[in-house]
Amino acid sequence: MRIKHLSNHLLIVICCFIASSCGTTKKAGSSIDNIDKIEQIVEGCNAVVTVRNYTHEAGCQYLFELPNGKLLLPGVIGETSAPFYDGAGLKIGYEILNKSKNDVTEVSCKSHDYIIKVTCVEQYIIPKKGVPTKHEDCKPINNPYKMEWMRTTITKLKPSKVQEYPYTIGYLYQFINSEGSYLYDCLGNEVCKTMDGPDCNSLIETLSAPKVILVMNN
Repeated sequence: MRIKHLSNHLLIVICCFIASSCGTTKKAGSSIDNIDKIEQIVEGCNAVVTVRNYTHEAGCQYLFELPNGKLLLPGVIGETSAPFYDGAGLKIGYEILNKSKNDVTEVSCKSHDYIIKVTCVEQYIIPKKGVPTKHEDCKPINNPYKMEWMRTTITKLKPSKVQEYPYTIGYLYQFINSEGSYLYDCLGNEVCKTMDGPDCNSLIETLSAPKVILVMNN
């Protein structure tokens, strides 16, 4: 996902804010009084955040949640190929733009604690509890990007579609691209690929009840 700015409206607000030409107001329930509880400037990609999807709320788009629960609104952010989805991990560098309780700018998003300029961003895998270590513990996957091995495989194979099949050992996943199909088990191990011979096609033909979990336009 490539993002330059959240919206032209937000950038106008930020620019006005920096130039001190916009009126200021304090958001009800704001934690700006506790600004000293988080770092105001983080050099390099050294702050771990979790992406939170606020696209349902006007002006918010994706917010970045710090480990202490504070929500950062990326008012200015450069181009990045890091994936943005709810629960994704990132490492960022940033500078807080509203540095005092008198510098809270009125923006349409009401859920953030601070507005930031993002100076660095890279993907970061947040360790997940409960990731299965054996086939018997596997569960259906609703969001493939929440699984590290799936993100890696999607990046590697660039599939047009990924399908999930119930199987005797948990689940099998079919990654389909222009070269053929690849089958993986639910732990991320490659089972077979159709380019290696007819056996993989024969296995796929025995599978039933596919569930499409990803469609991509590559």
